[in-house]
Amino acid sequence: MSVVIKLIGIVLISMLANLVEAKTLKVSIPVMPVHAEANGKGILISFVKALEDYLEEDIDIELMSFSRAISYVSDDLVDFHLPLIKYESTLDEQHYIYSDETIFYVNFVLYSNKTKPVNINELALLNIETDSAHQLFFPFKTSSSSCLLCSLKRVQHQAIDGYIFADSPTDAMLKEHADVLKDVHRQLYNRFEVKVVFPKTAQGQQLNKKISAVIRDMRASGQLEALLGSVDLPFESWQLGVLHD
Repeated sequence: MSVVIKLIGIVLISMLANLVEAKTLKVSIPVMPVHAEANGKGILISFVKALEDYLEEDIDIELMSFSRAISYVSDDLVDFHLPLIKYESTLDEQHYIYSDETIFYVNFVLYSNKTKPVNINELALLNIETDSAHQLFFPFKTSSSSCLLCSLKRVQHQAIDGYIFADSPTDAMLKEHADVLKDVHRQLYNRFEVKVVFPKTAQGQQLNKKISAVIRDMRASGQLEALLGSVDLPFESWQLGVLHD
């Protein structure tokens, strides 16, 4: 009987070990046009699914607001988050770890009203809005926003002097609502590296090394460009032409 009990114990221990090894990873991604839609489509969703294949691990995608997504990774409630721009600051790095590898580059664009030109060198004197999760990334005071379309409407009606955010989701919104945002003007603010970020823990650093190695492999094979190349583009003054391409 004791032999049978020991065998059962060994089987149970083996099953528990397999369950630990098969832990599902959790990633937080903000809901944004083009990048991650509420219907589960978007380039970042496709990127995470490719990571699943490389890692041979299940990844649970949690879609939420940008500020909430950042708080989740800072508070170690998810295993990683994407995307986030790399900005040279010690403050943000106290809360999470940037990936060793860059996944793509992004144009941050200043959206202002064409009837009220904005000098990009005098933004500290103006009422500039940005996404609430990105306020620390600017060397001047900004107002917080969690609604991309709302911010663009405030630019249209001159309730604020400008709005700064990534061009791919914001341009998509601008084109979709061209009839009500006809006075919104675009100019390049800066071009940033985009990273994956992890909790500032030993486990977070280990996962960084693991996922960064996958990103290098995906870049070498051309898969990274195939997945994210549509948003990794130089700034284009498309407003000079027809708004709807």
